[in-house]
Amino acid sequence: MEIRANYGGLIKGVSARIHEIFDEAADVLSIAVPGFVNQKKSEQAQYNASGLSPAGKLVKRPEGEAYPVNRRYKTFNTNYIHTTYSGKLEVSMEMLDDRDFEGVFSETKHLGISARRWGQQAAFQPLINGFTTNAAVNGFDITLYGDGVPMFSTLHPRADGGATQSNASSTGIALTETNLEVGRIALVKQLLDDGSPLALLGPIWLAVPTDLEKTAKIITDSPLRSETSDNDINFYTGGVVNVVASQYLTATHGGSATAWYLLAQGLSHVTLVDRKVPTLWDQISAEGGLDVHVDSRLSVGHSHWLGSWASKGDLGAYAS
Repeated sequence: MEIRANYGGLIKGVSARIHEIFDEAADVLSIAVPGFVNQKKSEQAQYNASGLSPAGKLVKRPEGEAYPVNRRYKTFNTNYIHTTYSGKLEVSMEMLDDRDFEGVFSETKHLGISARRWGQQAAFQPLINGFTTNAAVNGFDITLYGDGVPMFSTLHPRADGGATQSNASSTGIALTETNLEVGRIALVKQLLDDGSPLALLGPIWLAVPTDLEKTAKIITDSPLRSETSDNDINFYTGGVVNVVASQYLTATHGGSATAWYLLAQGLSHVTLVDRKVPTLWDQISAEGGLDVHVDSRLSVGHSHWLGSWASKGDLGAYAS
């Protein structure tokens, strides 16, 4: 018969081992997010992102004349309000009595891995949600830039009142070598909110679902230009365009088998804010067992559309 003191010690021992295994899972699987994602830390209930257009161009000033005044335009504020994501593992009194811990410890390990993969999956959700203005997708809350249109839109307003801009294919062009160049040029030619050209784009990332990984790699990594019998050099090798393929962008996980995305690392505003890394806590249940809880707090979204371009890849008309 288990006396109360020994039983309490048993629960403490199991709890300590569960926490240890959970932490070991964190060491094995660190959250890896693509280079175009801005990772932030927050100690507050929300993270605020705001911005201004650049200072504009210098203009010719004749000798003795007054200095021209450059105007800067306020862009929309983006407030990332953190969401708590949780899970629970139950260890029954009978499992404790029978010392049946192998399954419990295995579940704890996978709980730790799952918690960290959740953060990794979060990084791709703004892309999946990018053709809509939905506030949530695939179980994640999404923070949207405040211009009133999707992240990938044909009708982005400009802060200075200039002509609207597009960062999406209006015909859903498929991923090919020729179309990659169409998208890249469209991205590079985007204008800032005061009409100035983009600068300091940095590496350009081509994000694709696993379905398009082979196609993307052939286009960007072939020694010579793909899809042609000519011996032209392959412009995209050497880091001009980097490929990141993810199962989280596939239709299986709420994405698409055809959509593809271009993001300039130096200008991308896709943002993942960690408020609380996956954290474990436990308590003795009313039934005499042990309830193990995991909590993670984060927010994810985009603070501006500049530095990004995308196509649904479905050959369909798109306007939004």
